[in-house]
Amino acid sequence: IDLTSLAFIAGALSVGIGFGLQDVIKNLVAGIIILLERPFRVGDWVIMNGEEGKIKQINIRSTEMETFKRSSVIIPNATLLSSSVTNLTHGDNMSRQSIKVGVSYSSDPEKVKQILLDCVKEHKDVLKTPAPYVLFTDFGASSLDFEVRFYVRNLWESWPAPSDLRYKIFKKFAENGIEIPFNQLVVYNGDKANEMRELANEQEIVKSEK
Repeated sequence: IDLTSLAFIAGALSVGIGFGLQDVIKNLVAGIIILLERPFRVGDWVIMNGEEGKIKQINIRSTEMETFKRSSVIIPNATLLSSSVTNLTHGDNMSRQSIKVGVSYSSDPEKVKQILLDCVKEHKDVLKTPAPYVLFTDFGASSLDFEVRFYVRNLWESWPAPSDLRYKIFKKFAENGIEIPFNQLVVYNGDKANEMRELANEQEIVKSEK
């Protein structure tokens, strides 16, 4: 037996195995770090790599996340350590929610603020402390823009709260004559467009003669 050939083959195999196990070892070490540091736990609601869901299981090599669609996403632990993870329920299930709305320029900003606060405070899932508050965020192109922020005690039980409040806000605005503007698009057919173009040309001619 040629021992030189065997040594060459063994060396090539060891290099190949080393490269093959590199990611496995990296994920194993990352899994141990995650289990020790606990940046998230089973049951936490997280956002990672564009995916949002609940941590279902943390294994040594990978972490399993369950999305709203009840599908499982398997993420290597090394990827979790090298990318940012947003934990929405780290430490407790309290969560801040917000609703953005625009109103017409004819609306009274103080009245809009009071209606938004009243709607939010009346909801059973909204916490009194920290207290909800309203921000006048911008003078929009066609609206005065507001944002109401509030806190719920349990994200899992109160996730429908923003939808419930939108129904209530829409109803209260209608009762108080506050308009929510929307973009409008006027479409002309070919004949109408030609008439408008000819009218514009005639107006330009009149202006030039003057």
